[in-house]
Amino acid sequence: MLDNWPPSPANTTVINKQGCVAVCTGATDHTLLELKHSQIAIAGSCITVNPGLLRLVETIVANPYIRFIIFCGERSSFKPDVVLQQWLQDTPQLPIPTTQKLTEQLRRLREQVHMINLTLDEHKPTPHKILENLLSRIQDCAMKNPGRISQEPIPIESPPQVTIIDANENPELVWDPLGHFVVKIVEKYIVVEHYKASTCELDCVIRGKTAKEVLHTVIAHKLFGDFTQREQHIAYLGREVGKAEMAMLNGFKYVQSEQLVVKEKGNDAKNDESCGVCE
Repeated sequence: MLDNWPPSPANTTVINKQGCVAVCTGATDHTLLELKHSQIAIAGSCITVNPGLLRLVETIVANPYIRFIIFCGERSSFKPDVVLQQWLQDTPQLPIPTTQKLTEQLRRLREQVHMINLTLDEHKPTPHKILENLLSRIQDCAMKNPGRISQEPIPIESPPQVTIIDANENPELVWDPLGHFVVKIVEKYIVVEHYKASTCELDCVIRGKTAKEVLHTVIAHKLFGDFTQREQHIAYLGREVGKAEMAMLNGFKYVQSEQLVVKEKGNDAKNDESCGVCE
């Protein structure tokens, strides 16, 4: 019955298919924990809700021996452990479209498993800190294991055919009618300067600590024009402020529109002073 379980073992470790515990290490690489307990059926990380948490749910309900799920490790920004706790309620709030398949899987999940949440909010907790509570809780689960659920497992359906599209470079540059951006790092800030297209004069400076807040602020202030390559320009600025954040946090040299060289150390004073036109 479990010969082909799980059908997609990538990024997971199967220890004992008839074990009663599934271990999810959140944003932590589960291989760092070197889990070997015989009551662990499967272990793996889970960062996103879709596809990560959805795959976790369908994997568990396809194995009737799993009666406990333990979340541990670092919590990702998507908070899949919090979402799963909501899903285990009788009237869950789903952040994704509800399908008949998912409704049936969640009904079975509520009948089948008990969730234990040991997730940590700290950044990159040590394996020792994760394991100090995890192993004892696995042993508790083994002692309380009610055994295989009586209902037949819900089989995992074969994934649909997916179209693969080869990526290509952007077409020839179309200038933004509102202007262009220069991205730099200044005194531990990501700085984006906006220059008017009509005069080439600086008209706005946005600074922030994270790429996310900088890009959202640029969009909120409507600094992108309404033209054919608007999406490409937004994507370009997103890449650049993301690179700038990585460089700032790690002490690397940042040069706009150039590949980030992670081995080359730089300082805040070294920035590209070119016009920084969006691609």
